Amino acid sequence: MIKIRFELSNFKKPYLYHQSNRRPQFFNIYRKMNIVEWGSEFPVSGNIQQILYSFTHKFKKLRTFIRALHSICFLYEDSTIIILPVAVLQTKASLQTIQQFLDTKKDPPSSILYYENKIPVVDVISLSPQSDVILPDFLIYKENFTFDLIRTQNDKSIQLKLNEPMTIHDSFLKRVSINNGFISIVTQRENESKYTIYSAQYSTNHQVSAWALQCVVDFVPSLIFTRQPTLYVYQQSDSGIFGCSLDSKGYRRFPRPLTLVCQNDDFIPVHSLIGFYIFDKTNSTILQISGKNTKKVCSLNSGKILEICLLGSRVFALTQNSIVTHDILTGEAIHTMSVPNTESWKISLDESYGIVFCGAKNYTVSKTEIPPLINLYAEKSELMNQMMKVNQTVGTVAAPILLLSNRSPYLATTLLSEEINNEVQKSYTETSIQGQVRPTLEKLNELLKHKPE
Repeated sequence: MIKIRFELSNFKKPYLYHQSNRRPQFFNIYRKMNIVEWGSEFPVSGNIQQILYSFTHKFKKLRTFIRALHSICFLYEDSTIIILPVAVLQTKASLQTIQQFLDTKKDPPSSILYYENKIPVVDVISLSPQSDVILPDFLIYKENFTFDLIRTQNDKSIQLKLNEPMTIHDSFLKRVSINNGFISIVTQRENESKYTIYSAQYSTNHQVSAWALQCVVDFVPSLIFTRQPTLYVYQQSDSGIFGCSLDSKGYRRFPRPLTLVCQNDDFIPVHSLIGFYIFDKTNSTILQISGKNTKKVCSLNSGKILEICLLGSRVFALTQNSIVTHDILTGEAIHTMSVPNTESWKISLDESYGIVFCGAKNYTVSKTEIPPLINLYAEKSELMNQMMKVNQTVGTVAAPILLLSNRSPYLATTLLSEEINNEVQKSYTETSIQGQVRPTLEKLNELLKHKPE
């Protein structure tokens, strides 16, 4: 059953979940999660779970992996790369060929990409292009400032460009991070103990024209997050989150000192695609980093948490023997799945597909199973994008229109005039979501007719 939180207030006050701290206002649809063992979601029966488990636990020591929409990238500790198109898991014949390769570690089938790197691989990143026609790219960054570009096609074919040069060289590349339209790298010069961080605006052709010096650090950060106007670094051994102003133009000639944003030995970085979040184990609270401040998102009560993953309106807390799903608005645990004991988790979080949890066994949840989350105080353009994503996922924008109207009926009619009119013209039963919000939509439609031009 789908439930909606809403309030009809004749548009006199905004709809707030927590009026005390005025945190961002969200729209959320409740729905049961469908976390399954990775492989069981494929339509073809067979030993797909066993094959995927072999790739993550038996073939070689896994360092990290990415499950994108049409393919999977595995990176092993010896810098071996395997690209497994999802399409090759659809027939029993191809499954038998892959299983034989996993057993013998010889003669990889032509349907997959397998290659060993002599140069250490630093990071593997997946990027979803702006066009819906093009599938996500895998970028394999290496220590010698080169990268491999890999793209899979719907027909199982794989395009590979090896050893593309980066437009910067500084002895050794140690870390690469791409977010919010920026690429940040950590470099180290030979015979030096310090590390330098550079950033640049990232282009769709995977090249950079101008690198900007940011700061010098004593460690290789375990996490770098870049968002105008700040660059953040995190290292657990250094007890906190640090940041400096972001030079996006390349004007800086000397490194900026890092400023402490928040200090704590018990932080866990949150895996997320929409912002910079940390989990404070001391008080079991998820915090959002914004500027020099932290904002409380929600508190969790799931015992000893090892990893945190955030996607849409759901927070996944991973313990040694469970995956606990929480609602991001309240922190309430809405689903608990017992799993075999595991000391550590590896997580694949990709915008095109969703999440895969790799522990004692592998588990997955598609992003289509996760209810959308809308920040009603976002900028107008972002708000429209969020609304349209909800429409694609749920099939209606009626409920978000209602909540947006409680914030500002004029804004609702200005942004969503066509959507409001379309919803009013449709026929619904009184017990449906659309039926429940129809009276408010009709009021909005009347307001739309009389709004000033």
